Amino acid sequence: MGFENLTGATAVVTGAGSGIGEAAARRAAALGMQIVLADLSAARIDALAADLRAAGRSVLAVPTDVRDQAAVEALAEATYDEFGEVTVLLNNAGIESVGYTWEVPADEWRRVIDVNLLGVYHGIRSFVPRMGADPRPSQIVNTCSVGGIAITRE
Repeated sequence: MGFENLTGATAVVTGAGSGIGEAAARRAAALGMQIVLADLSAARIDALAADLRAAGRSVLAVPTDVRDQAAVEALAEATYDEFGEVTVLLNNAGIESVGYTWEVPADEWRRVIDVNLLGVYHGIRSFVPRMGADPRPSQIVNTCSVGGIAITRE
């Protein structure tokens, strides 16, 4: 599926407060897209939103904990209320835990699973039915850090 012109289309980016998410949001804005920034850190997405708005972009910042289905559903509701459509959903929120699996505390392990796996699941559940009902082309991108494929060897 090709997108020749994304001007005016809407991109939702989770994990938009830093790293790949911030870079993706900036790139989408440079393409003329409306941007929805989602991140656990309200301060980071508010700062990014201010920067993008100063450049003349339409931006909605929604503090979101992707571990929480209700929070992601609220993100979808806010997005559709503000922009009426989603062209690109970038499920990018992710965290990493470093160490031997048997040494990682169970609550930390659960947090990684909840953000990295359930966050994507919640994004798909909240956005795909609406995106699929819209006849316009749309795409979902799920990112993974090198932590998702790394193998530690001694």
